[in-house]
Amino acid sequence: MESIEKYFAWLEQHCPDIASELHGSANSDRLDRLEEKVGFRLPEDVRGMLGMRAGQQKCSESCEECIGAIYGLYFLTPDEIAAEWDLWADFRSDYTPDELADQFDRHEEVFAPDVVAKAYSKPGWIPLFRCPGRHDYFGVDLQPGELGQYGQVINFGRDEPKKYAAAASLDQFFAKLLSWGAREIPSRTIGAHEQVMKLFDTDDGALLFNRFYDLAEGQEPALHIPGDHLS
Repeated sequence: MESIEKYFAWLEQHCPDIASELHGSANSDRLDRLEEKVGFRLPEDVRGMLGMRAGQQKCSESCEECIGAIYGLYFLTPDEIAAEWDLWADFRSDYTPDELADQFDRHEEVFAPDVVAKAYSKPGWIPLFRCPGRHDYFGVDLQPGELGQYGQVINFGRDEPKKYAAAASLDQFFAKLLSWGAREIPSRTIGAHEQVMKLFDTDDGALLFNRFYDLAEGQEPALHIPGDHLS
């Protein structure tokens, strides 16, 4: 939980405009209802995160114009998590398990066998952060492979055919974001706001997908050091 809390403090210090879009805490009853909806126990760090900040204010139906609070990714509220989960549950209900396996799952890939399930969609994949304008997510994996961990953070969605574990837990995921932020954003307040806005909007908000994909391939992603031009 330490890294999650530090990330929100870092965001408030360096880009208060985005931090001001975050909702307050979700109470236990609201989180219990979310667990009842998805049918899985949420990891403590997920409940803790939503207990600190319950998502981001919605700026448009598709979120295409949003600057996502999670290093460019839109931070879903508990209600939006449930709605996105329902969207995929409805998709799965249109097919038998054999049809899902034949028409969808067999086309999927994983970087590390038995860490993440080789599937297009699973009930235990809980979306938390969405790429603006896309149904692609980072979320927690509550149906991991035999070598995976309950609550690991994975990529999934309509345009994420190759799955990987970005972090063993949500807190470790935020620890990585903090390590990048410490290198990329000036520690001084002056100039940090503009740098954060430009950085988070890089690749139309898909910056984290590209970086964690590089890491999954064994490559260190290129960072934007202060003074670099961000288009």
